[in-house]
Amino acid sequence: MQVYISVDMEGIAGIAIMDQVVRGGHGYPRAQQLMTAETNAAISGTVPPRRCGRPVPCDRWRFPSGCTSP
Repeated sequence: MQVYISVDMEGIAGIAIMDQVVRGGHGYPRAQQLMTAETNAAISGTVPPRRCGRPVPCDRWRFPSGCTSP
């Protein structure tokens, strides 16, 4: 089984203003934490624990939030 999870900052719970999604904005670091937590929750709820460990690809502006490529 293959599972694809795609995340977007604008769709994350707790992110409501532009300052949170613009790199360099005052709320951006917290938005990154929220996105990471919500993504990890989605992964945990979808993939059995023994199959986790593969990095989550991220291609938004060439990995500005510290995402890793597969």
